[in-house]
Amino acid sequence: MARRLWEYNVAASIKYKLPVYSVVIYLKPDGKAAESPYQILLHEGKVAHSFSFEVIELWKIATEDLFQTGLKGLLPFIPLTQEGQQREAIERVIDELGQEEVDKQRELLSFTYGFASLVFEDESDQYWLRRRFSMLKYILKESWAIKELAQEVAQETVQKAREEAREEAREEAREEERKQALQRARQILLSFIQVRFSALMQLAEEQCSSMKTPEQMEELLQQIILAQDEQEVRQHLLNVKKEKA
Repeated sequence: MARRLWEYNVAASIKYKLPVYSVVIYLKPDGKAAESPYQILLHEGKVAHSFSFEVIELWKIATEDLFQTGLKGLLPFIPLTQEGQQREAIERVIDELGQEEVDKQRELLSFTYGFASLVFEDESDQYWLRRRFSMLKYILKESWAIKELAQEVAQETVQKAREEAREEAREEAREEERKQALQRARQILLSFIQVRFSALMQLAEEQCSSMKTPEQMEELLQQIILAQDEQEVRQHLLNVKKEKA
C-alpha cells in the first residue's frame, strides 16, 4: 500500500505540476496498516526516497469528532467510526443528510447504507438497518450508486446464467459423445461375435444392453478376442450378467 501511494503521488505530481499530499483511509481493521514514511534505501543503507503520507483508521476516530467537522460529505463514514454502529448515530446521519438537496442526499445516503452494512453484524441491527433504509427507497432508487450496483448484479446474474447454460451444453455434448462411443463399441463387439461366434449372438445382444460405458464394452471385447473357444466367450458374456445382478 505504501509503495502504491508513493507511485500515485509521484504520477499526480508530475501530471499536475503541483505538490500532492497523500492520505490512505482504512475502513475496517484488516491486516497491518501502511506506515509513514515509506523509504527506498540504497544497498549501503542510504535513503534514496522518503515519502510521508497520512494514515486514517476510521474505527479509531470518535464518532462525534466526525460530526463536528460539519462536512456532509464525511457523514457516510460515520458507521465506521468508534460509536458509529449505534442506531442513534445512523438516525442522526439520516436527519442531517435530509437537509441536503435531493440529488446529493440520495448519493450520500446510498454510501451510508453501504458502509453501515459492513459493520452491522447483529441480526436485529441488520433487520433494523434494512427496514430503516427501505423507508428511504423512494430517494435511494434514483441514486447512481444504487443503479450501478443493480446493473452490476444484473450483469453478474446474466453472466452466471450464461456460464451455467454453457456448462449444461458441454455436459449434454459429453453425454452425447459417451452415447455415441458406447454405440460404436457395441456395434464392433456384436459384429465380431456375429462373425466368430454367431451361436452366441442373442446372449451377446442381451448382455450388451446392460452395459453402460464404452470402457466396459471395450474390456469385454478384448476378453472375447483373446478367448480360445466358444465356451470361454460364453463364460465372459455370462460374467457380465453376474456383475450386473
